[in-house]
Amino acid sequence: MQRSTKAALLSGLVFPGVGQLFLGRHARACVFLLPALAAAVYFSAGVLDPIFTIAREIRLGSMPFDPVAIELRLRENGQAVSPLMNVAALVMLAAWIGATVDAWMVGKAKPDVDRVAGPHR
Repeated sequence: MQRSTKAALLSGLVFPGVGQLFLGRHARACVFLLPALAAAVYFSAGVLDPIFTIAREIRLGSMPFDPVAIELRLRENGQAVSPLMNVAALVMLAAWIGATVDAWMVGKAKPDVDRVAGPHR
């Protein structure tokens, strides 16, 4: 498999910027890794915070362990989601797509060491 394909798959399937790390482009990887990581942390905190709050209330006994009540509570919290959650999701999507395309293009531009050297005879 070509390096460009491996790099694109790493950025597309693992996390944005991993393909650039594979290609040895560390500064370029940070361009994708840092915003994607910040967006993932913000997005995860926004999604997990209501879930942890409900779990704590169930454990303390102030909310019944009722799937219908839990669903209603999550729907209530879902309506109050900050618009920044949408921005975080867009940043994550843009980083993922951008990193995948960039890793493929950088991998194509960087010559394959194995292919250039050829077999040793």
